[in-house]
Amino acid sequence: MKEYMVKYYLSEQNWAILVGIIGIVLLIMGITLWRTSETNSLNRGIGYALLAGGIIFAAAGTGVAIYNRTKAVEIEKIVHIDDTEAKASETVRMENVMSSSYKGAIIMFTSCIILGLIAILLLGHNPLIRGIGLGLLLFGTIGHFMESNSMKRNNAYLNEVKEYIIQSEIN
Repeated sequence: MKEYMVKYYLSEQNWAILVGIIGIVLLIMGITLWRTSETNSLNRGIGYALLAGGIIFAAAGTGVAIYNRTKAVEIEKIVHIDDTEAKASETVRMENVMSSSYKGAIIMFTSCIILGLIAILLLGHNPLIRGIGLGLLLFGTIGHFMESNSMKRNNAYLNEVKEYIIQSEIN
């Protein structure tokens, strides 16, 4: 069971690093658009939204990567893990992750998409606002993609944990 848990945390660390890299790319794009665009332009608006989204992804990715690396190291240091206990606690933990951990992010990314659409459709006569709307749509869409991928991977891990056969049960 220990190897499943370490593998999980290292996989989550790698995913978080990818999120951080996406955040840095969004930051670079946002800074570039902001610095090279006219004051009240579509590109400046997109730049503002990408800056904000980039900060969120870069900060979240970095924080989650550090946390997951720390957890993997902690588990690796444990000499013996009782597989029955670990399976039970990991199942409960992952069921909690699947039932509650995604709600905040899903609400945030959905709100970005809705606000982006409102900005484009109702306030789109102003190019800056239309650009912010487009940037929010992009950020919200990327966020939904990242969260759905994370949910899929975590659900697969939960199923692996549930199906894990403890050696003492075989004998």
